[in-house]
Formats: sequence, structure tokens, C-alpha cells
Amino acid sequence: MLQWPRIPENVNALAQGAGAVMKAEEQSLERLHVLAQQIGLDVPQACVPGTLSNMILLEKYVALIMELPLPDVCTPAPEYTP
Repeated sequence: MLQWPRIPENVNALAQGAGAVMKAEEQSLERLHVLAQQIGLDVPQACVPGTLSNMILLEKYVALIMELPLPDVCTPAPEYTP
């Protein structure tokens, strides 16, 4: 298994507790590693911190979208004509 570099400590580490932040980072790094393997993506070590930040941001957006209540019947959007 590849060894991913550690991400610099989060600014909020003191407020949240350094142990919880480090555990979350380790879990995020592991998820990144698994996802990269699943799609055949080689993430250079220099790109891991940025890729991880983007992955975490996108996961937050996905959670927001998944929380939206949708009715059982949705009216389709009008057809787009350029």
C-alpha cells in the first residue's frame, strides 16, 4: 500500500481536538487512496493535499444536495433551445 504524506495540521485542530482531526485525516487519506485505485488514478504525492481538500469539499456539497427534500412527482424542466 502506498504511504500518503501527512497533511499539515488543521488550523482548527486545537478547537476540535488534535486526536479527532488526525483520525479524520487518516480516514480521508484512506478514502482518497481507495477511490484513486478504483478509477485507476495515480495521484502524485505532491498533489495529495490539494486533491484531498477538493474531495472533502465535494463530499460536503454532496451531503447538502442529498439533504434536499424532493417530492415524489417533479415537473420536468422546460426544453432548452439555443
